[in-house]
Amino acid sequence: VSGKVGVNVGKTARKIAAAKTVNQLRAVIAEIESDMQEVKDGITKGFCDETELEKVKMLMAMAQNRMGQVEDREATPEEEKMFALASLM
Repeated sequence: VSGKVGVNVGKTARKIAAAKTVNQLRAVIAEIESDMQEVKDGITKGFCDETELEKVKMLMAMAQNRMGQVEDREATPEEEKMFALASLM
Protein backbone atom coordinates (compact mmCIF):
# COMPACT_ATOMS: atom_id res chain seq x y z
CA VAL A 1 0.00 0.00 0.00
CA SER A 2 1.37 3.37 -0.92
CA GLY A 3 0.07 6.79 -0.06
CA LYS A 4 0.84 10.36 0.67
CA VAL A 5 -0.14 12.53 3.59
CA GLY A 6 -0.33 16.30 3.22
CA VAL A 7 -1.86 19.33 4.86
CA ASN A 8 -3.92 21.93 3.01
CA VAL A 9 -2.24 24.98 4.55
CA GLY A 10 -4.26 27.53 2.57
CA LYS A 11 -7.63 26.10 3.51
CA THR A 12 -6.75 25.76 7.19
CA ALA A 13 -5.30 29.29 7.28
CA ARG A 14 -8.55 30.62 5.77
CA LYS A 15 -10.55 28.79 8.44
CA ILE A 16 -8.36 30.30 11.16
CA ALA A 17 -8.87 33.77 9.70
CA ALA A 18 -12.63 33.23 9.35
CA ALA A 19 -13.06 32.11 12.97
CA LYS A 20 -14.70 34.88 14.98
CA THR A 21 -15.54 32.98 18.17
CA VAL A 22 -13.71 30.74 20.62
CA ASN A 23 -15.88 27.76 19.64
CA GLN A 24 -15.13 28.19 15.94
CA LEU A 25 -11.41 28.43 16.63
CA ARG A 26 -11.52 25.41 18.94
CA ALA A 27 -13.07 23.42 16.08
CA VAL A 28 -10.19 24.43 13.81
CA ILE A 29 -7.63 23.55 16.49
CA ALA A 30 -9.24 20.11 16.86
CA GLU A 31 -8.86 19.61 13.10
CA ILE A 32 -5.22 20.71 13.26
CA GLU A 33 -4.58 18.25 16.11
CA SER A 34 -6.12 15.49 13.99
CA ASP A 35 -3.97 16.53 11.02
CA MET A 36 -0.90 16.48 13.25
CA GLN A 37 -1.59 12.89 14.28
CA GLU A 38 -2.14 11.88 10.64
CA VAL A 39 1.14 13.52 9.64
CA LYS A 40 3.03 11.82 12.48
CA ASP A 41 1.58 8.48 11.40
CA GLY A 42 2.45 9.34 7.79
CA ILE A 43 6.06 10.05 8.72
CA THR A 44 6.42 6.64 10.36
CA LYS A 45 4.93 4.97 7.26
CA GLY A 46 7.05 7.00 4.85
CA PHE A 47 4.03 8.82 3.36
CA CYS A 48 5.43 12.28 4.16
CA ASP A 49 8.39 13.97 5.80
CA GLU A 50 9.14 16.48 8.52
CA THR A 51 8.21 19.43 6.30
CA GLU A 52 4.53 18.45 6.58
CA LEU A 53 4.87 18.33 10.37
CA GLU A 54 6.40 21.82 10.34
CA LYS A 55 3.40 23.08 8.33
CA VAL A 56 0.99 21.66 10.90
CA LYS A 57 2.99 23.17 13.77
CA MET A 58 2.92 26.56 12.01
CA LEU A 59 -0.87 26.32 11.61
CA MET A 60 -1.27 25.40 15.28
CA ALA A 61 0.81 28.41 16.33
CA MET A 62 -1.29 30.61 14.04
CA ALA A 63 -4.51 29.29 15.59
CA GLN A 64 -3.23 29.67 19.15
CA ASN A 65 -2.13 33.24 18.46
CA ARG A 66 -5.58 34.01 17.04
CA MET A 67 -7.30 32.71 20.20
CA GLY A 68 -6.60 36.03 21.94
CA GLN A 69 -8.37 37.90 19.13
CA VAL A 70 -11.68 36.01 19.04
CA GLU A 71 -14.66 36.47 21.32
CA ASP A 72 -16.16 33.94 23.71
CA ARG A 73 -19.75 34.18 22.43
CA GLU A 74 -22.12 32.56 19.99
CA ALA A 75 -21.42 33.27 16.33
CA THR A 76 -23.90 35.35 14.37
CA PRO A 77 -25.58 33.68 11.38
CA GLU A 78 -23.38 35.76 9.06
CA GLU A 79 -20.22 34.66 10.92
CA GLU A 80 -21.34 31.03 10.74
CA LYS A 81 -21.90 31.42 7.00
CA MET A 82 -18.44 32.93 6.45
CA PHE A 83 -16.82 30.23 8.58
CA ALA A 84 -18.64 27.50 6.64
CA LEU A 85 -17.57 29.06 3.33
CA ALA A 86 -13.93 29.09 4.47
CA SER A 87 -14.28 25.39 5.25
CA LEU A 88 -15.50 24.67 1.72
CA MET A 89 -12.94 26.70 -0.22
